[in-house]
Amino acid sequence: MPIDFGELIPFIVGIIFLLLPGYLWSYLFSKTLSRIERVVFGFMLSLLVFSVAPYVLNVFFHIVLSWDVLFIVFLVYLIPAILLFCYLWLTSEKHEFNIVSIFTWRNLLLFCLLGFTVFLTFLPHLSAQYYLPFHVDEWINWSYSRAIMDTGSVGFPNPYTGGASPLDPEIGFHTFTASVSWLTSSSLLTIFLFMPSIFMVFLGLTAFCIGERSEKKFGFEACLLMSLIPTTTRYLGPSFYVAVSMGLLLVVFLVWLIQQQKYSFSLLLAPVIWCLALIHPATAFAGLIVVGIYCLMLAFEKKFKMAASTGLNLALACLPFLVLLLVPSRWKYGVDVFLGAIAGQQYGMYYDLPAIFVNFNDLGLITWILFIFGIYYVVTRGKSLQFTFVFSSLTFLMIIGLYSLFGYGIPVVYDRSFLYLFVFVCLVGAVGLRELRSLVETLVTKYVPQTLPRFDKQAKQLFFPVVIVVLLLLIAVPAHLSTPYYKMIKEEDYASFVWIRENIPRYRDANHTYTTGAVHPYKASPFSAVTGLYIVTSSMHPLIRYPLHNAMEEFLADQCRNTSFLDKYGITVVYGSCDNRNLTMVHPNVYLYPGITP
Repeated sequence: MPIDFGELIPFIVGIIFLLLPGYLWSYLFSKTLSRIERVVFGFMLSLLVFSVAPYVLNVFFHIVLSWDVLFIVFLVYLIPAILLFCYLWLTSEKHEFNIVSIFTWRNLLLFCLLGFTVFLTFLPHLSAQYYLPFHVDEWINWSYSRAIMDTGSVGFPNPYTGGASPLDPEIGFHTFTASVSWLTSSSLLTIFLFMPSIFMVFLGLTAFCIGERSEKKFGFEACLLMSLIPTTTRYLGPSFYVAVSMGLLLVVFLVWLIQQQKYSFSLLLAPVIWCLALIHPATAFAGLIVVGIYCLMLAFEKKFKMAASTGLNLALACLPFLVLLLVPSRWKYGVDVFLGAIAGQQYGMYYDLPAIFVNFNDLGLITWILFIFGIYYVVTRGKSLQFTFVFSSLTFLMIIGLYSLFGYGIPVVYDRSFLYLFVFVCLVGAVGLRELRSLVETLVTKYVPQTLPRFDKQAKQLFFPVVIVVLLLLIAVPAHLSTPYYKMIKEEDYASFVWIRENIPRYRDANHTYTTGAVHPYKASPFSAVTGLYIVTSSMHPLIRYPLHNAMEEFLADQCRNTSFLDKYGITVVYGSCDNRNLTMVHPNVYLYPGITP
């Protein structure tokens, strides 16, 4: 199945329009940000708005979500930003915009790094020639996002069974997905294939901005190393369209916010963490850890005013979580698990996934060496931000170690801590790579004869960092290529599921609803996600009536001859190879069962 560039281009244009209001709002917070920082701010703010606004409108104001509602939200978000920007533009003394300044060698290098990031992120699909979601968690996200779009509500019925609304701890991620689909007119397939690359581009850009704001700039190094964050089927990663991918992006954005050391930006810390709790609770916990560590580092540097401001906003961010302890809500189970883990309760025995074996090759051995060198630099000459990188890395290492060795902690936090660890290892490694480059420049200046042409001297200075970069690339690409992934369905299955989604409604009438399907249990999750039909059983997460999966496999293997099985479980649509005169084939491998006429 080839990539549909006809949808890709409008999707990218739509993303640019979505970040435009946030870009303009950035002038309210600071007049000194660079253009790249404004682009980053614009995307992050839009991400937060379209994750939270649909939830708030639906839950608190009972507004049914639709394209019309989201478009009004976009206008309310955009128009004041335009008015604000026009006012600031007219009252400013500088009205010039030099487009030539965009085309510099630094920006060209940055574009090349971002292009490489997109290549590595999309590499699993390219190498397998498979342009569908890989992981079952992606298909679940597809189901929940589609359910929001179908019902216009975040309290949608269970998309797999039609039963009670499921507990969705990542509801903000699903409202964002639905919003993007509505506002950009993009299919869910386009979003699930290409949004991970968009996330990684902005992760690289945010890391670049952090590095460029430091006293010793390491923006290019940070952007490069961020692209190496791995993706596996066990602890997920940036190549999958899952909530933790968005969470990683927002954690790095939190680092950028605290780096500003401005009260206007510190006011955003609590809202960002609240939004993170709606998008991915485990990452919200990681964000609290990072901001808390930075607050302590500021205090050690005797920047007490900024530390107090950050600490106050950190306490404000924690306030809703404390309220949840007193008020029963849909989040009660998560709060109970968190408190139980703190008290020492072990959850590993209830978690059927295998342990994660630490493999330094996932991130690359050179990256870890740079990380060690970066730690040495930070300990000897680092500032509060660099110390935050190091102590955050060590904290996530400790979380991993406590769970691996003693079963202490929450499984999902343990799983995702690998990705949080990789983010901060890359930031510390970028500091180390920058210092190595500085060391080489110093040695060249000291020992290379001054009589050499300037070009020769620069070439000698660049030789070592170029070798390191080449080695990183030579290691990263094979490592990403060797990572195994699984395919839940074939592309012809997906095409049939799309046909069912688009055509089954015309067969429905007052007596035939055709809402429940029979499909191989392994394919049940993507089947329900794409078609919108309910399922009887599944053998992959979510495990719907798992004990029935053998009976379903036998029914399909017997070419669907057991009509009583259809009646017993209310099955009206069958996907498979069937030989039953009571079934009507309406498409290859797609059958309808209207029921036996009395």
